[in-house]
Amino acid sequence: MPNSAIQLPVTVCNVGDTAGSAPVRLLRSTDATITLSDTNIGTSPGVGTLSPGACATASMTANIPSGNGTFYLGAYVDPSNVLVEGNESNNATAATTTTIVGSKPDFILTSVSGPPVVLPGNSFSTTVTLCNQGTTAGTAPVTVYMSADSIITTADTQVGILSAPPTLAPGACATLTGNVTAMGISNTWWLG
Repeated sequence: MPNSAIQLPVTVCNVGDTAGSAPVRLLRSTDATITLSDTNIGTSPGVGTLSPGACATASMTANIPSGNGTFYLGAYVDPSNVLVEGNESNNATAATTTTIVGSKPDFILTSVSGPPVVLPGNSFSTTVTLCNQGTTAGTAPVTVYMSADSIITTADTQVGILSAPPTLAPGACATLTGNVTAMGISNTWWLG
């Protein structure tokens, strides 16, 4: 949530040939490249002195600023470039997944299924799993499409709408089943 503090695990490794320690700056970025021009969301004295080849993980406080969106959280060790290192270009990294900041629902479909064969223009049953990965409860209907390729977009042919489930709490999922109508053209289609 915006304007809140969270704990982030940060792992620092010493890939050099001498022991050392350095402070760590936590950053929020709109892209996967963490730089010192990104938004500072916390600092820490680091994880302590590390021997060559050693790694240590510490929990650090990140203060999430206002503003909704999808962001990358990352860390930058030795942000003031005080230490002399063998490689100064490996001091920053982003988390492997994005973090959504905001107070909204965020729906994803985790599965879509239908019969392997259906006659053109006929009705058939489809089942989808709708999940809320947002930070507040909500609900939404699901529009079902048929596509000539595996990339489903709103430019594909709409074949039906499944009614919205009851309100989904953050982290909750619902399985929806309903009838949709196949396209009137014989072909192999992707359902999504």
